[in-house]
Amino acid sequence: MKVLYVIPANVTKHTIHYSPFIKSELLAVKGAGVLYEIFYLTIRNSLTYLFYSRKLLKNHIQKFQPNLIHAQYGSVTSFLVMLCKPRMPWVVTFGGNDMLGHPYPGLRWRIREQIALWMSRTSATKATGIICVSKKIYERLPDGVKEKAMVLTRGVNISIFKPDGNEEKSNNKKITILFNQSKEAALEKNLPLAEKAVAALRELYPDVHQQTELVVVMGKPVETLVAMMNAADVLLVTSTQEGSPNIVKEAMACNLPVVSVDCGDVAERLQGVSPSAVVPHDAMALAQAIFRVVQAGGRSNGRSELIRQGLDAQTVAHRLLAFYRKIVAA
Repeated sequence: MKVLYVIPANVTKHTIHYSPFIKSELLAVKGAGVLYEIFYLTIRNSLTYLFYSRKLLKNHIQKFQPNLIHAQYGSVTSFLVMLCKPRMPWVVTFGGNDMLGHPYPGLRWRIREQIALWMSRTSATKATGIICVSKKIYERLPDGVKEKAMVLTRGVNISIFKPDGNEEKSNNKKITILFNQSKEAALEKNLPLAEKAVAALRELYPDVHQQTELVVVMGKPVETLVAMMNAADVLLVTSTQEGSPNIVKEAMACNLPVVSVDCGDVAERLQGVSPSAVVPHDAMALAQAIFRVVQAGGRSNGRSELIRQGLDAQTVAHRLLAFYRKIVAA
């Protein structure tokens, strides 16, 4: 099967950058037998460039002649595919803000949010198939389109994200708390709440006052991230909203315990994982949960639970390919 992926991307120093979890998905579908090409949408805030991109994308479709087109995000990305009016089936994946909206304050963001949501909902009505990375996103779909949608959480490459084999706790008493920050979604990740939680932890449990380190990770290579996950005691997630945070699933694959607020599909992912905890958006509750999880000691059973849920990249890729075939055959 030939699939053309339309991917939102950024360009810095003549290099194209896009989400690592999309790269992982493409690697997995290639292993499942998909022949693919990529169209990068690098400018998403210009109406002029949108129509220029439409011309470029139509040319790409004509040359590649895919069996199916997959827009890897809603809003402008899916709207661009819709504008091309492709003769072949096309699918859109909604991953979070594209269907849930943005938490940013201010009139400018409210206007942008409403335009983006309108683009997502409009393209959802025209798409042949829809993929939602969590049930919360599925529930936000417009009336009349849910019957062509499926919930499919992105998978994790468990050959890369894995325990390092050293399950013994360090002799020092320092607690290392990992926090994943994002340049593109800094407000959503909610670092201030994480900092308040760590401050509350030190206040509630004076013995850990000088022995707790909040390590903020942003833009690290995958190998470095895996090493940091294996060295840390807990992953802390304080996001205001999420689709299906890959960092949680990656932590599970490394058996790193997770303490998180209830966002995205985290509660569903961590339901059978121990030690881990899902608590309200409250610094004290987070601090108490971190202490309980760390006191439990050792690593979690996250990896076996991730595999049980069928969220390794290969299993997800085969489910995705089955969805493609269903769409193409319809």
